[in-house]
Amino acid sequence: MAASLLGRSPRQKTADGGGRDSGLASARVRQPAWPCRARWFRRKPRSGRASFGFDWFVEVLRSNAKYDREASMRTLGLSTAAGWTVFFCGVCLLAGEAKLPDPHYDFEPNDPAWLKQAVQFHGHLGPWAAAGVRLGMAARDAAGTKGYFDLEAIVEGPFAQPPKSCFLDGVQVATGATWGKRNIEWKPADQIVVRVRNLRTGQVAEARPSDELIKLATSFKPKPKVSGAAESSAEEERHDEELEALARKIAHLPAESLGTVILLKPQGPSKNSDHNAR
Repeated sequence: MAASLLGRSPRQKTADGGGRDSGLASARVRQPAWPCRARWFRRKPRSGRASFGFDWFVEVLRSNAKYDREASMRTLGLSTAAGWTVFFCGVCLLAGEAKLPDPHYDFEPNDPAWLKQAVQFHGHLGPWAAAGVRLGMAARDAAGTKGYFDLEAIVEGPFAQPPKSCFLDGVQVATGATWGKRNIEWKPADQIVVRVRNLRTGQVAEARPSDELIKLATSFKPKPKVSGAAESSAEEERHDEELEALARKIAHLPAESLGTVILLKPQGPSKNSDHNAR
């Protein structure tokens, strides 16, 4: 009744929007708005509005700290993984370090020291390579050269294809002259001749193989291969053993049975003798 006298419904909402019965004596009176500066310290934001109070800043700081910590852990994890990857790659590279080819060679106590070098250069122990080393060393010593840079070599013979062409590898091992240095030359011919010229003095030495040396080098006659058929391991082993036996016979052949070595008329020192002699 008192509400009716006031001219409004008992359920009419108050100005503060609380929806409470305005007739109740305990009706809350809307508090005045806080100063603008105090709004930053509100704990409960208004419904439907964004609040940028103190708690909001605390949560932002905590979130940023958590994100930074997680990002740091992720970065640390990636860095650690990358470090281990680099480490293991380095270990693999060291384990797989590049090496020179390792040809098969069964050393025997009476083998000369140069035989192993010939095998390393040529790839296997064969009679024609051994013959090239023996004649090449004979011509080099007669010409009075040190080898490698102070000489030039000219080789004549029927060396168009293996096994005879292996002779050229033997001459390179014996003299140190190589096609890369452009101080060795091969000329096709019927007779085998190794000619070495000393670039400092002009002295020329010529070595020719004996019939005994040629007979040993050509005594091995491999069986003709059948098209499409592969050699068995036993046949390959027997083949290698025969070649190595002939090569060792040539390696131990006496110097007087090796062939003939003659000195030719000196041709004068090379214009580039100082550079080539090193």
